[in-house]
Amino acid sequence: MAKFLWAIICGQAILNAETDNFSLIEILQEIELPIIDAPNEFFFPIDFDLVVSWERMNQESDLDSFILTLRSPSDQILLQATHSLKFSEGSISNITVFHFNGIPISSPGYYTFKIAIPPEQNEEAQIVGSVSLNINYLRKKIQ
Repeated sequence: MAKFLWAIICGQAILNAETDNFSLIEILQEIELPIIDAPNEFFFPIDFDLVVSWERMNQESDLDSFILTLRSPSDQILLQATHSLKFSEGSISNITVFHFNGIPISSPGYYTFKIAIPPEQNEEAQIVGSVSLNINYLRKKIQ
C-alpha cells in the first residue's frame, strides 16, 4: 500500500539528478492579483508546480493511481484527472511534480488541490490530502 505524505505548491521544483533530491523554490500560499475590474471568470497566467509525495508501505503496493482535483472557493470542480503512481525498483518514495501555466479564477478565495485514492466498487474516492492557494484581488483605490 502507498501512503500520502505531503503536497506543496511552489514557483518551481528542481530535481538534482545526482542526489535524486528536490529543491522547492518560492513556496506559494497566497497570490494577490492586481485587478481593477475582474471579469466573472478568467484564466490567470502564472507558472507554478504542485509537488505530491508518497511512501510505499510494502513491496506489493496495490495503489497504482491517484485522483487530483482542483476546486474553486465555491467548491466547483475546475480540474479533475487520474494520475499513475509508480515507484522505482527498490524505492520506498515517489514524488510527482505537476507543472501549471496558469489557473482559472472565478472569485477571490482558497483554490484547493485535493488528492484522493480511487474508489473501490460502490464507494467514493477517499481524500488523503489537500493543499490550498489563497487568491486575493488588489483593488486600486479611486481618489
